[in-house]
Amino acid sequence: MKLTARNILTYIYANYLFLRGDVQKAITRLKNGQYILSIYFHDPSKPLFGKCMKWLSQQGIFFIDLNTLHDIATGTMPFPKGAVVLTVDDGWKTNKTNIVELAKQHNIPVAIFVTTEPVLAGNGYWWSYVKLANKAGYLNINPEQVKLMKNKSRVELLAKLKDRFCVEREAMTVDEIQEVEKNGKVVIGSHTVTHPILPRCTDEEVYMEITHSKNQLEEILHHEINGFAYPNGDFSEREINMVERAGYQLAFTTKPAYLTAENIKEKYRLPRFEVLKDVSFAENICRMSGVWFRNNNT
Repeated sequence: MKLTARNILTYIYANYLFLRGDVQKAITRLKNGQYILSIYFHDPSKPLFGKCMKWLSQQGIFFIDLNTLHDIATGTMPFPKGAVVLTVDDGWKTNKTNIVELAKQHNIPVAIFVTTEPVLAGNGYWWSYVKLANKAGYLNINPEQVKLMKNKSRVELLAKLKDRFCVEREAMTVDEIQEVEKNGKVVIGSHTVTHPILPRCTDEEVYMEITHSKNQLEEILHHEINGFAYPNGDFSEREINMVERAGYQLAFTTKPAYLTAENIKEKYRLPRFEVLKDVSFAENICRMSGVWFRNNNT
Protein backbone atom coordinates (compact mmCIF):
# COMPACT_ATOMS: atom_id res chain seq x y z
CA MET A 1 0.00 0.00 0.00
CA LYS A 2 1.25 3.47 -0.88
CA LEU A 3 1.25 5.73 2.17
CA THR A 4 -0.97 8.50 0.86
CA ALA A 5 -3.54 10.49 2.78
CA ARG A 6 -6.25 8.79 0.73
CA ASN A 7 -4.99 5.28 1.56
CA ILE A 8 -4.57 5.99 5.27
CA LEU A 9 -8.14 7.27 5.51
CA THR A 10 -9.58 4.40 3.47
CA TYR A 11 -7.60 1.87 5.55
CA ILE A 12 -9.24 3.26 8.68
CA TYR A 13 -12.65 3.22 7.01
CA ALA A 14 -12.19 -0.36 5.75
CA ASN A 15 -11.33 -1.55 9.26
CA TYR A 16 -14.42 0.23 10.56
CA LEU A 17 -16.52 -1.79 8.09
CA PHE A 18 -14.83 -4.95 9.39
CA LEU A 19 -15.54 -4.07 13.02
CA ARG A 20 -19.13 -3.20 12.18
CA GLY A 21 -19.54 -6.69 10.73
CA ASP A 22 -20.36 -5.60 7.18
CA VAL A 23 -17.87 -7.96 5.52
CA GLN A 24 -18.97 -11.03 7.44
CA LYS A 25 -22.62 -10.20 6.77
CA ALA A 26 -21.87 -9.91 3.06
CA ILE A 27 -20.11 -13.30 2.98
CA THR A 28 -22.94 -14.96 4.91
CA ARG A 29 -25.45 -13.42 2.52
CA LEU A 30 -23.41 -14.64 -0.44
CA LYS A 31 -23.25 -18.22 0.84
CA ASN A 32 -26.94 -18.38 1.74
CA GLY A 33 -28.54 -16.41 -1.09
CA GLN A 34 -28.50 -16.12 -4.86
CA TYR A 35 -25.42 -13.96 -5.35
CA ILE A 36 -22.14 -14.50 -7.19
CA LEU A 37 -19.04 -12.39 -6.59
CA SER A 38 -17.64 -11.03 -9.86
CA ILE A 39 -14.13 -9.65 -9.34
CA TYR A 40 -11.62 -8.13 -11.74
CA PHE A 41 -7.97 -7.14 -11.68
CA HIS A 42 -5.63 -5.35 -14.09
CA ASP A 43 -1.96 -5.76 -13.21
CA PRO A 44 -1.79 -7.05 -9.63
CA SER A 45 1.40 -8.12 -7.92
CA LYS A 46 1.85 -11.82 -7.21
CA PRO A 47 1.47 -11.32 -3.42
CA LEU A 48 -1.74 -9.35 -3.90
CA PHE A 49 -3.35 -11.89 -6.21
CA GLY A 50 -2.24 -14.72 -3.93
CA LYS A 51 -3.71 -13.00 -0.84
CA CYS A 52 -7.00 -12.43 -2.65
CA MET A 53 -7.29 -16.09 -3.65
CA LYS A 54 -6.35 -17.23 -0.14
CA TRP A 55 -8.87 -14.91 1.52
CA LEU A 56 -11.69 -15.98 -0.80
CA SER A 57 -10.87 -19.66 -0.21
CA GLN A 58 -10.83 -19.13 3.55
CA GLN A 59 -14.38 -17.78 3.36
CA GLY A 60 -15.56 -21.08 1.89
CA ILE A 61 -16.22 -19.49 -1.50
CA PHE A 62 -15.66 -21.62 -4.60
CA PHE A 63 -14.38 -20.48 -7.99
CA ILE A 64 -16.27 -20.90 -11.27
CA ASP A 65 -15.16 -20.38 -14.87
CA LEU A 66 -16.83 -18.52 -17.75
CA ASN A 67 -18.40 -21.67 -19.20
CA THR A 68 -20.11 -22.37 -15.87
CA LEU A 69 -21.17 -18.74 -15.63
CA HIS A 70 -22.70 -18.94 -19.10
CA ASP A 71 -24.58 -22.10 -18.16
CA ILE A 72 -25.95 -20.33 -15.08
CA ALA A 73 -26.91 -17.27 -17.15
CA THR A 74 -28.79 -19.38 -19.69
CA GLY A 75 -30.55 -21.47 -17.05
CA THR A 76 -28.90 -24.78 -17.96
CA MET A 77 -27.25 -24.89 -14.53
CA PRO A 78 -28.86 -23.90 -11.21
CA PHE A 79 -27.78 -20.68 -9.54
CA PRO A 80 -25.07 -21.57 -6.99
CA LYS A 81 -24.45 -20.30 -3.46
CA GLY A 82 -21.04 -18.97 -2.47
CA ALA A 83 -19.42 -18.67 -5.90
CA VAL A 84 -16.93 -16.21 -7.37
CA VAL A 85 -15.68 -15.58 -10.91
CA LEU A 86 -12.25 -13.97 -11.43
CA THR A 87 -11.42 -11.86 -14.48
CA VAL A 88 -8.44 -9.75 -15.55
CA ASP A 89 -8.35 -6.88 -18.05
CA ASP A 90 -5.73 -5.87 -20.65
CA GLY A 91 -3.35 -8.87 -20.81
CA TRP A 92 -0.29 -7.43 -19.04
CA LYS A 93 2.92 -9.43 -19.46
CA THR A 94 3.19 -9.70 -15.66
CA ASN A 95 -0.13 -11.60 -15.61
CA LYS A 96 1.78 -14.71 -16.66
CA THR A 97 3.84 -14.92 -13.48
CA ASN A 98 1.62 -13.00 -11.07
CA ILE A 99 -1.73 -14.59 -11.96
CA VAL A 100 -1.43 -17.60 -14.26
CA GLU A 101 1.20 -19.45 -12.21
CA LEU A 102 -0.86 -19.10 -9.03
CA ALA A 103 -4.09 -20.04 -10.79
CA LYS A 104 -2.46 -23.23 -12.05
CA GLN A 105 -0.89 -24.00 -8.67
CA HIS A 106 -4.17 -23.62 -6.78
CA ASN A 107 -6.43 -25.00 -9.53
CA ILE A 108 -8.42 -21.77 -9.80
CA PRO A 109 -10.08 -20.65 -13.09
CA VAL A 110 -9.34 -17.13 -14.34
CA ALA A 111 -10.40 -15.26 -17.51
CA ILE A 112 -7.96 -12.74 -19.02
CA PHE A 113 -9.41 -10.22 -21.47
CA VAL A 114 -6.66 -9.24 -23.91
CA THR A 115 -6.17 -6.06 -25.92
CA THR A 116 -4.63 -7.41 -29.11
CA GLU A 117 -2.69 -4.49 -30.62
CA PRO A 118 -0.03 -4.33 -27.86
CA VAL A 119 0.30 -8.12 -28.09
CA LEU A 120 0.88 -8.15 -31.83
CA ALA A 121 2.88 -4.91 -32.10
CA GLY A 122 5.03 -5.48 -29.01
CA ASN A 123 4.62 -1.94 -27.67
CA GLY A 124 2.88 -0.33 -24.70
CA TYR A 125 -0.74 0.43 -23.91
CA TRP A 126 -1.88 3.81 -25.22
CA TRP A 127 -2.15 5.46 -21.81
CA SER A 128 1.52 4.69 -21.14
CA TYR A 129 2.49 6.92 -24.08
CA VAL A 130 0.32 9.70 -22.71
CA LYS A 131 1.88 9.39 -19.25
CA LEU A 132 5.40 9.36 -20.70
CA ALA A 133 4.68 12.43 -22.84
CA ASN A 134 3.33 14.24 -19.78
CA LYS A 135 6.40 13.34 -17.75
CA ALA A 136 8.64 14.67 -20.54
CA GLY A 137 6.69 17.94 -20.67
CA TYR A 138 5.59 17.26 -24.24
CA LEU A 139 1.90 16.93 -23.36
CA ASN A 140 -0.29 18.64 -20.78
CA ILE A 141 -3.32 16.32 -20.79
CA ASN A 142 -3.67 13.08 -18.86
CA PRO A 143 -5.19 9.73 -19.90
CA GLU A 144 -8.55 10.60 -18.34
CA GLN A 145 -8.76 13.67 -20.57
CA VAL A 146 -7.74 11.63 -23.63
CA LYS A 147 -10.63 9.26 -22.88
CA LEU A 148 -13.01 12.16 -23.51
CA MET A 149 -11.73 12.69 -27.07
CA LYS A 150 -13.38 11.36 -30.18
CA ASN A 151 -11.56 8.18 -31.07
CA LYS A 152 -10.21 9.67 -34.30
CA SER A 153 -8.50 12.42 -32.29
CA ARG A 154 -7.12 9.88 -29.83
CA VAL A 155 -5.65 7.82 -32.67
CA GLU A 156 -4.08 10.89 -34.29
CA LEU A 157 -2.54 11.95 -30.97
CA LEU A 158 -1.13 8.50 -30.31
CA ALA A 159 0.42 8.32 -33.76
CA LYS A 160 2.40 11.46 -32.95
CA LEU A 161 3.39 10.17 -29.52
CA LYS A 162 4.55 6.81 -30.87
CA ASP A 163 6.77 8.59 -33.39
CA ARG A 164 8.42 10.52 -30.56
CA PHE A 165 8.38 8.16 -27.57
CA CYS A 166 9.19 4.49 -27.06
CA VAL A 167 7.34 2.31 -24.58
CA GLU A 168 8.66 -1.22 -24.17
CA ARG A 169 6.31 -4.21 -24.48
CA GLU A 170 3.72 -4.22 -21.71
CA ALA A 171 1.47 -7.07 -22.92
CA MET A 172 2.05 -10.79 -23.17
CA THR A 173 3.44 -12.12 -26.44
CA VAL A 174 1.55 -14.40 -28.82
CA ASP A 175 3.55 -17.37 -27.54
CA GLU A 176 2.76 -16.48 -23.93
CA ILE A 177 -0.96 -16.19 -24.63
CA GLN A 178 -0.89 -19.62 -26.21
CA GLU A 179 1.10 -20.97 -23.28
CA VAL A 180 -1.10 -19.60 -20.49
CA GLU A 181 -4.17 -21.35 -21.87
CA LYS A 182 -2.42 -24.72 -21.94
CA ASN A 183 -2.70 -25.20 -18.17
CA GLY A 184 -6.47 -25.47 -18.54
CA LYS A 185 -7.35 -22.98 -15.79
CA VAL A 186 -6.98 -19.76 -17.79
CA VAL A 187 -9.27 -18.74 -20.63
CA ILE A 188 -8.56 -15.80 -22.94
CA GLY A 189 -11.24 -13.27 -23.90
CA SER A 190 -11.29 -10.06 -25.91
CA HIS A 191 -10.74 -6.51 -24.69
CA THR A 192 -10.80 -4.92 -28.20
CA VAL A 193 -7.85 -4.19 -30.50
CA THR A 194 -6.60 -0.83 -29.18
CA HIS A 195 -8.57 -0.31 -25.93
CA PRO A 196 -10.57 2.73 -27.09
CA ILE A 197 -13.53 4.25 -25.31
CA LEU A 198 -16.13 2.56 -27.48
CA PRO A 199 -18.93 5.17 -27.20
CA ARG A 200 -16.39 7.69 -28.59
CA CYS A 201 -15.93 5.56 -31.71
CA THR A 202 -17.78 5.56 -35.03
CA ASP A 203 -19.86 2.55 -36.01
CA GLU A 204 -17.03 1.34 -38.24
CA GLU A 205 -14.46 1.71 -35.46
CA VAL A 206 -16.65 -0.17 -32.98
CA TYR A 207 -17.13 -3.00 -35.48
CA MET A 208 -13.39 -3.25 -36.07
CA GLU A 209 -12.47 -3.14 -32.37
CA ILE A 210 -15.01 -5.79 -31.35
CA THR A 211 -14.83 -8.20 -34.29
CA HIS A 212 -11.17 -7.94 -35.30
CA SER A 213 -9.94 -8.58 -31.77
CA LYS A 214 -12.08 -11.72 -31.66
CA ASN A 215 -10.77 -12.86 -35.02
CA GLN A 216 -7.15 -12.15 -34.06
CA LEU A 217 -7.40 -14.12 -30.83
CA GLU A 218 -9.16 -17.00 -32.55
CA GLU A 219 -6.33 -17.13 -35.09
CA ILE A 220 -3.78 -17.20 -32.29
CA LEU A 221 -5.54 -19.78 -30.12
CA HIS A 222 -7.39 -21.85 -32.75
CA HIS A 223 -10.68 -21.88 -30.87
CA GLU A 224 -13.70 -19.65 -30.45
CA ILE A 225 -13.44 -16.60 -28.20
CA ASN A 226 -16.62 -16.25 -26.14
CA GLY A 227 -15.88 -13.60 -23.51
CA PHE A 228 -15.56 -9.82 -23.84
CA ALA A 229 -14.91 -6.89 -21.48
CA TYR A 230 -15.71 -3.28 -22.37
CA PRO A 231 -12.61 -1.03 -22.10
CA ASN A 232 -12.96 1.36 -19.19
CA GLY A 233 -16.41 -0.17 -18.65
CA ASP A 234 -17.94 2.23 -21.19
CA PHE A 235 -20.67 0.98 -23.50
CA SER A 236 -24.07 1.77 -24.98
CA GLU A 237 -26.80 -0.29 -26.60
CA ARG A 238 -24.83 -0.05 -29.85
CA GLU A 239 -21.86 -1.84 -28.30
CA ILE A 240 -24.07 -4.47 -26.69
CA ASN A 241 -25.72 -5.23 -30.05
CA MET A 242 -22.33 -5.38 -31.77
CA VAL A 243 -20.88 -7.74 -29.16
CA GLU A 244 -23.87 -10.05 -29.46
CA ARG A 245 -23.76 -10.03 -33.28
CA ALA A 246 -20.03 -10.77 -33.20
CA GLY A 247 -20.81 -14.06 -31.46
CA TYR A 248 -19.62 -13.48 -27.91
CA GLN A 249 -21.52 -15.31 -25.18
CA LEU A 250 -20.76 -12.98 -22.26
CA ALA A 251 -19.59 -9.38 -21.81
CA PHE A 252 -18.42 -7.65 -18.63
CA THR A 253 -18.80 -4.06 -17.51
CA THR A 254 -17.14 -2.28 -14.58
CA LYS A 255 -20.40 -1.59 -12.76
CA PRO A 256 -19.78 -2.61 -9.13
CA ALA A 257 -22.56 -5.03 -8.20
CA TYR A 258 -23.17 -8.66 -7.31
CA LEU A 259 -24.26 -11.09 -10.00
CA THR A 260 -27.81 -12.09 -9.13
CA ALA A 261 -30.40 -14.46 -10.54
CA GLU A 262 -31.91 -11.47 -12.33
CA ASN A 263 -29.00 -9.42 -13.67
CA ILE A 264 -27.05 -12.48 -14.83
CA LYS A 265 -29.69 -12.85 -17.55
CA GLU A 266 -28.28 -9.63 -19.04
CA LYS A 267 -25.35 -11.57 -20.46
CA TYR A 268 -23.76 -8.56 -22.18
CA ARG A 269 -23.73 -6.19 -19.19
CA LEU A 270 -22.36 -8.30 -16.35
CA PRO A 271 -21.12 -6.31 -13.32
CA ARG A 272 -17.76 -6.68 -11.54
CA PHE A 273 -16.04 -5.45 -8.37
CA GLU A 274 -12.56 -4.00 -8.96
CA VAL A 275 -9.45 -4.88 -6.92
CA LEU A 276 -6.78 -2.16 -6.85
CA LYS A 277 -3.04 -2.78 -6.52
CA ASP A 278 -1.95 0.33 -4.58
CA VAL A 279 -4.43 0.32 -1.70
CA SER A 280 -4.60 -1.55 1.62
CA PHE A 281 -5.61 -5.18 1.60
CA ALA A 282 -8.35 -4.27 4.08
CA GLU A 283 -9.88 -2.00 1.42
CA ASN A 284 -9.55 -4.73 -1.22
CA ILE A 285 -11.36 -7.21 1.01
CA CYS A 286 -14.18 -4.70 1.30
CA ARG A 287 -14.09 -4.30 -2.48
CA MET A 288 -14.15 -8.05 -3.20
CA SER A 289 -17.03 -8.63 -0.79
CA GLY A 290 -19.00 -5.73 -2.28
CA VAL A 291 -19.43 -3.76 0.95
CA TRP A 292 -17.07 -1.00 -0.19
CA PHE A 293 -19.33 -0.03 -3.07
CA ARG A 294 -22.56 -0.44 -1.13
CA ASN A 295 -21.33 1.79 1.68
CA ASN A 296 -19.99 4.37 -0.78
CA ASN A 297 -23.21 4.45 -2.83
CA THR A 298 -21.51 3.57 -6.13
